[in-house]
Amino acid sequence: MAENLRTDFSHEVKRGGKPFFYGSTVEEELLNLQQGVQSLAQYFASLKSIYERLKALRPPYPTCHKTHGEQSMVAKFLQGLSPEYAVAKAQMMTRAEIPDLANAYNRLSRLVVTLSQPSSD
Repeated sequence: MAENLRTDFSHEVKRGGKPFFYGSTVEEELLNLQQGVQSLAQYFASLKSIYERLKALRPPYPTCHKTHGEQSMVAKFLQGLSPEYAVAKAQMMTRAEIPDLANAYNRLSRLVVTLSQPSSD
């Protein structure tokens, strides 16, 4: 019996062409994602890529779970931002309604453009 279990565990379990453990690997990748030296656009693209892979691994959710999943992604996106976005992040998180992921990215993109323009003093 123990030999059978050992043999079972030694074979890679596949689900839909992906290893069974792939979902936890993608979740770990998401948890460890930080902006670091990436531009805002690069960081957002990385997060979206991981988010899409994670959604593809999970069964379809009812609407309430989709909303919760989206809010979780917004929180993760804001949490992983570089410290230079701390004020904008705090403003978004303290509003009555947290923006969706695309809206949060668009707000920050506009901020980057505004901050990169030379002031006319």
